[in-house]
Amino acid sequence: MGTKFKLNTGAEIPAIGFGTWQDEDAQEAAVLEAIKAGYQHIDTATVRSSDQKKWRTREDLFVTTKLWNNKHHPDDVEEALQQSLEELNLEYVDLYLMHWPVAWKRGEELFPKLHGMPAMEDVDIVYVWHAPRNIDARF
Repeated sequence: MGTKFKLNTGAEIPAIGFGTWQDEDAQEAAVLEAIKAGYQHIDTATVRSSDQKKWRTREDLFVTTKLWNNKHHPDDVEEALQQSLEELNLEYVDLYLMHWPVAWKRGEELFPKLHGMPAMEDVDIVYVWHAPRNIDARF
């Protein structure tokens, strides 16, 4: 698990990460076991209720989280990141990704529907990443 890739920021991301998406009740224990086993990259996503409350050696971990589809409007990005940081009980994440390159209807509903189908919005993914100008990036 020692292989890492250098990002354009100079940060190094471990090649293998531990994803947290299945059993919500077992996630915290699973992450702690993964860390004990040597995982250094923990991949979370707020929509899956996988944000963890306990971290042991934060500086040794590479933490990824994601912007959910209903938060693609540029006015929502910073607040969504802040919410993830609070749920993770972290001051920063190492990588913040767009979960899917498809925007859903803006609002608090995680899975908005229109006539039984996902309620989509036309938001260019490049436009989304123009939003976080005030976010403190750690490079």
